[in-house]
Amino acid sequence: MVKLGTDLKPMTVRLLHLPEQEEFTNRTRLEKRREGWRYALCKWSRFMKRARINECDKVHFSFDETHQVLNVELVVPHQKKSSD
Repeated sequence: MVKLGTDLKPMTVRLLHLPEQEEFTNRTRLEKRREGWRYALCKWSRFMKRARINECDKVHFSFDETHQVLNVELVVPHQKKSSD
């Protein structure tokens, strides 16, 4: 029987939305969900800080399954609604 997560490979992350584009490797892990399992990035808060993504920002990304590359293409900052 094959054990889930025994062959998790690091994922390359490309930050294409930054003025000086950046590329780094990030480890992945399995997370148990009600629907089953999903892959997640390790050290999520460090990823968010490095990518300059804040809570509630809208992130446009693509994932190249063949090369295991996550491309962060655009980050739209969250706009707080102003009260009159």
